[in-house]
Amino acid sequence: MQEISERLRQFREQNSMSQSELSRALNISRGGVNRWEKGDAHKMSLDIAIGVCDVLGVSLEELARGHAPVGALDVAALGKAMTLVSAVFKRMDDSDRANLVSMVYQLVAEGNDVPPSLVTQMASLIR
Repeated sequence: MQEISERLRQFREQNSMSQSELSRALNISRGGVNRWEKGDAHKMSLDIAIGVCDVLGVSLEELARGHAPVGALDVAALGKAMTLVSAVFKRMDDSDRANLVSMVYQLVAEGNDVPPSLVTQMASLIR
Protein backbone atom coordinates (compact mmCIF):
# COMPACT_ATOMS: atom_id res chain seq x y z
CA MET A 1 0.00 0.00 0.00
CA GLN A 2 1.30 3.43 -0.92
CA GLU A 3 2.17 5.67 2.01
CA ILE A 4 1.08 9.28 2.43
CA SER A 5 4.67 10.43 1.84
CA GLU A 6 4.73 8.68 -1.53
CA ARG A 7 1.34 10.11 -2.49
CA LEU A 8 2.48 13.60 -1.53
CA ARG A 9 5.49 13.32 -3.83
CA GLN A 10 3.36 11.81 -6.60
CA PHE A 11 0.75 14.59 -6.42
CA ARG A 12 3.46 17.26 -6.29
CA GLU A 13 5.17 15.81 -9.37
CA GLN A 14 1.83 15.46 -11.21
CA ASN A 15 1.44 19.21 -10.69
CA SER A 16 4.98 19.76 -12.07
CA MET A 17 6.01 21.41 -8.81
CA SER A 18 9.37 21.25 -7.12
CA GLN A 19 9.65 20.90 -3.36
CA SER A 20 10.71 24.56 -3.27
CA GLU A 21 7.63 25.66 -5.21
CA LEU A 22 5.31 23.71 -2.93
CA SER A 23 7.02 25.07 0.18
CA ARG A 24 6.69 28.66 -1.12
CA ALA A 25 3.00 28.10 -1.89
CA LEU A 26 2.51 26.88 1.70
CA ASN A 27 4.82 29.50 3.23
CA ILE A 28 6.97 26.86 4.91
CA SER A 29 10.60 25.75 4.56
CA ARG A 30 11.60 23.43 1.72
CA GLY A 31 13.04 21.14 4.37
CA GLY A 32 9.54 20.51 5.68
CA VAL A 33 8.34 19.24 2.31
CA ASN A 34 11.48 17.14 1.97
CA ARG A 35 10.95 15.57 5.42
CA TRP A 36 7.30 14.79 4.61
CA GLU A 37 8.28 13.07 1.39
CA LYS A 38 10.96 11.08 3.22
CA GLY A 39 8.41 9.60 5.62
CA ASP A 40 7.38 12.25 8.13
CA ALA A 41 4.15 13.31 6.39
CA HIS A 42 2.16 11.93 9.32
CA LYS A 43 3.60 14.82 11.37
CA MET A 44 1.96 17.41 9.09
CA SER A 45 -0.61 19.58 10.86
CA LEU A 46 -4.20 19.50 9.63
CA ASP A 47 -4.01 23.15 8.53
CA ILE A 48 -0.92 22.43 6.43
CA ALA A 49 -2.44 19.22 5.04
CA ILE A 50 -5.49 21.18 3.91
CA GLY A 51 -3.18 23.75 2.32
CA VAL A 52 -1.23 20.99 0.55
CA CYS A 53 -4.47 19.56 -0.81
CA ASP A 54 -5.64 22.98 -2.01
CA VAL A 55 -2.35 23.67 -3.77
CA LEU A 56 -2.14 20.20 -5.34
CA GLY A 57 -5.84 19.96 -6.22
CA VAL A 58 -6.56 16.76 -4.30
CA SER A 59 -8.86 15.93 -1.41
CA LEU A 60 -7.67 15.09 2.09
CA GLU A 61 -8.97 11.58 1.53
CA GLU A 62 -6.90 11.22 -1.64
CA LEU A 63 -3.78 12.39 0.20
CA ALA A 64 -4.40 10.34 3.34
CA ARG A 65 -5.93 7.17 1.90
CA GLY A 66 -5.04 7.18 -1.76
CA HIS A 67 -8.55 7.37 -3.19
CA ALA A 68 -11.09 10.05 -3.89
CA PRO A 69 -14.09 10.37 -1.62
CA VAL A 70 -17.30 8.70 -2.66
CA GLY A 71 -19.60 11.26 -4.22
CA ALA A 72 -23.21 11.89 -3.41
CA LEU A 73 -25.66 9.21 -4.40
CA ASP A 74 -27.18 9.83 -7.82
CA VAL A 75 -30.77 8.86 -7.08
CA ALA A 76 -31.79 8.89 -10.75
CA ALA A 77 -28.91 6.56 -11.65
CA LEU A 78 -29.79 4.26 -8.75
CA GLY A 79 -33.42 4.15 -9.85
CA LYS A 80 -32.38 3.27 -13.39
CA ALA A 81 -30.03 0.58 -12.08
CA MET A 82 -32.79 -0.91 -9.93
CA THR A 83 -35.17 -0.94 -12.91
CA LEU A 84 -32.58 -2.62 -15.12
CA VAL A 85 -31.87 -5.40 -12.65
CA SER A 86 -35.42 -5.97 -11.41
CA ALA A 87 -36.07 -8.60 -14.08
CA VAL A 88 -33.32 -10.87 -12.74
CA PHE A 89 -33.91 -10.18 -9.02
CA LYS A 90 -36.19 -13.14 -8.50
CA ARG A 91 -33.42 -15.60 -9.34
CA MET A 92 -30.75 -14.05 -7.08
CA ASP A 93 -29.98 -14.06 -3.37
CA ASP A 94 -29.63 -10.75 -1.48
CA SER A 95 -25.84 -10.58 -1.69
CA ASP A 96 -25.76 -11.24 -5.44
CA ARG A 97 -28.57 -8.74 -5.95
CA ALA A 98 -26.63 -6.05 -4.07
CA ASN A 99 -23.50 -6.76 -6.12
CA LEU A 100 -25.41 -6.50 -9.38
CA VAL A 101 -27.15 -3.26 -8.41
CA SER A 102 -23.80 -1.81 -7.36
CA MET A 103 -22.14 -2.70 -10.68
CA VAL A 104 -25.03 -1.42 -12.79
CA TYR A 105 -25.30 1.75 -10.69
CA GLN A 106 -21.61 2.46 -11.28
CA LEU A 107 -22.04 2.12 -15.04
CA VAL A 108 -25.20 4.26 -15.14
CA ALA A 109 -23.76 6.94 -12.83
CA GLU A 110 -20.75 7.24 -15.15
CA GLY A 111 -23.13 7.96 -18.03
CA ASN A 112 -22.91 4.61 -19.79
CA ASP A 113 -25.81 3.16 -21.73
CA VAL A 114 -26.62 -0.17 -20.08
CA PRO A 115 -28.89 -2.40 -22.16
CA PRO A 116 -30.93 -5.09 -20.36
CA SER A 117 -28.95 -7.78 -22.20
CA LEU A 118 -25.77 -6.57 -20.49
CA VAL A 119 -27.48 -6.72 -17.10
CA THR A 120 -28.52 -10.30 -17.81
CA GLN A 121 -24.95 -11.20 -18.78
CA MET A 122 -23.60 -9.55 -15.65
CA ALA A 123 -26.12 -11.44 -13.51
CA SER A 124 -25.08 -14.76 -15.03
CA LEU A 125 -21.46 -14.01 -14.08
CA ILE A 126 -22.40 -13.30 -10.47
CA ARG A 127 -24.51 -16.41 -9.88
